[in-house]
Amino acid sequence: MQHVRVFTRWLILAGIFLAASYACQVTFGGMTQLANREPLGFDLLWIDPFDWSSMKMMVPICTIIMVLELLLVGWRGSSFRRLFYAPDPSARADWAFLLLLVTGLYGALIAISGFALFHYVEFAAFGWKGLTLFETWPLWAVVAALYLWRSFSSYWLHRLEHTRWLWPLHKTHHAARDFTTLNYLRDHPLELAWQTFAHAIFMSALGFTAESIAVFQVIVNTHQFINHSNAYGLAPLEKLGIVTPAGHRVHHGIEERLHNRNFGSSLNIWDRLFGTYEPPPKDPYQIALGVDEKRVDYNIDNIARAMWQQALDWLATINAECARRLRNG
Repeated sequence: MQHVRVFTRWLILAGIFLAASYACQVTFGGMTQLANREPLGFDLLWIDPFDWSSMKMMVPICTIIMVLELLLVGWRGSSFRRLFYAPDPSARADWAFLLLLVTGLYGALIAISGFALFHYVEFAAFGWKGLTLFETWPLWAVVAALYLWRSFSSYWLHRLEHTRWLWPLHKTHHAARDFTTLNYLRDHPLELAWQTFAHAIFMSALGFTAESIAVFQVIVNTHQFINHSNAYGLAPLEKLGIVTPAGHRVHHGIEERLHNRNFGSSLNIWDRLFGTYEPPPKDPYQIALGVDEKRVDYNIDNIARAMWQQALDWLATINAECARRLRNG
């Protein structure tokens, strides 16, 4: 009977997310048409609230990684057990973020949070002409170059997210109290909006081809799902410069000092180069995960309230920091 109630609750939540996704997308489409001085048309009402592109790529990748993790670590240490067998508040929050993704509400919130700027970035409009360094390169070489460049830019963007200006938003990702592959999907829409904008510029301005970006996205998403799994037997790969779940768990440690370690999301060479690398312990489970939730909730069933609280906490932090700097001249 309890499983029926849980299933019913998730169906209701999915329905709410679908309705909200539809409303957001119709509203955004209408505002776009008005901004372009176009008449509002009934075609707006035929918007599909689902995010099919994410379901075709992210969900299959996540499922495959969860199965491989189960084979590697067994039932007791698997994401399956944490997510399906009496999930705690942290695991339920993971499920909520997955529902946000597949219903399309995540994409709608990101677009609204970023005022859809990244949808309208046309480098020609700014008088930019992307470099054409990779036009004659074979696809595998372009993907390798993109992987190296993205790992470098992501390292510094990640460090920026740990400054006082952005940490209140980035705490959303760090709030999970245990690793599951779905942890990768935990991000506040406000943070994802500026991330998407920045990455679009970094990848397109250098002239990386659309094909290389598509292949890269599959590779990097696969790697990120692995990094938030419990496959700690991959730890020896850390010595080869590759980020593994063990090394990434260090970064997610609840101890404040660990927040400024292991910023790399795919390669740890930049952490080693810039002095922020912390090798994982022999037993990664000794590192407790999560963040302080005294002021703001992160692992609650009401994810809408949680995101609103997190956004307000971020705005309050920005206001306090600006006021402090004004006082100090």
